[in-house]
Amino acid sequence: MRSLLDTHIIKNLISTFIKNNDKKNNRYFLNYQTGLLDLFNSRINFNTKWYKKNALFFRNSYSIDLKKIYFSRNIAFVFINLKTLYNINNFNDNSIDISKFCFILSKISKYNWIIDFIVSYEVSSDIYKKIENNNYYYDALIQNNMNLISHYKILLDNINTFSLKSFNNQFNNEFTRNLRTFDKKKCIEYAQKYALNYNKEFKSFDKSGGDCTNFVSQAIWYGGIKQTKTWKPYTNPWLRVNELRNYLIYNNIAREYSSINKNSSGSIVQFYNKDRKTWTHSGIITYVSNNDILYCCHSYDKLNFPLSIAYPSIYPKIRIITPY
Repeated sequence: MRSLLDTHIIKNLISTFIKNNDKKNNRYFLNYQTGLLDLFNSRINFNTKWYKKNALFFRNSYSIDLKKIYFSRNIAFVFINLKTLYNINNFNDNSIDISKFCFILSKISKYNWIIDFIVSYEVSSDIYKKIENNNYYYDALIQNNMNLISHYKILLDNINTFSLKSFNNQFNNEFTRNLRTFDKKKCIEYAQKYALNYNKEFKSFDKSGGDCTNFVSQAIWYGGIKQTKTWKPYTNPWLRVNELRNYLIYNNIAREYSSINKNSSGSIVQFYNKDRKTWTHSGIITYVSNNDILYCCHSYDKLNFPLSIAYPSIYPKIRIITPY
């Protein structure tokens, strides 16, 4: 009986917290002793200035899929899939993100719980997996919060060094004139069709290392890049982030950019993981506007997702790989 009542209270608390969407009264749900309140405020401070700098505005709606909840004395572990729908100015197609989170809460009175930790699978995948396997340490969770607070402080101090795009790429006109057979419209079409509903004609590696680059390879193959003995399902260049980049660049199939330009739709975007100190994630750019860039990806399943939310907040560096 206790668990049923507590589950109901916890579900309502998490739902209210998420739907408040960064409002300041959310601070009453968060435990300041674990650093979560400071982390929440640090993220709000950075996002507010970042969105203002880039003239960004999102109206969001949410749905929560409770995957698992279990209790250990007065501690609750709650795993959810959060589906977010973004209403983006001047963009009429769907923009959807499906993210995994673990909420860890402690009971502070008979009918009250407080959130100690919120662990995002995309941001802190190693810690998330350890919690799933009941192989985590409280101190590691505290340290993760401290690291993220430091991360947002560095971003805020250096906010003027980050830019979503540059429309003054010196190679832009030359590159456009020399396009080969790659059809970026077909690539985008494929990415949007299968971003949230995986193509069953291909294996999924979502539960065994990640499916992001497998998905990207499928999309650029559909866009016209021919398979070879080296690059085909499921070779290393087909499946792995850096190997795909090296294959495309060294075989003169694509050109690499450090920023996005007006011809970047249909390009690959790759993301740098600051903790692993390497490039770990890939997606397909589907839309470029004056204000934002949208992309699709697998593993952290996203359909026309705003790049401004992922970069630089989650990933401090990106690179753009544009096929000929």
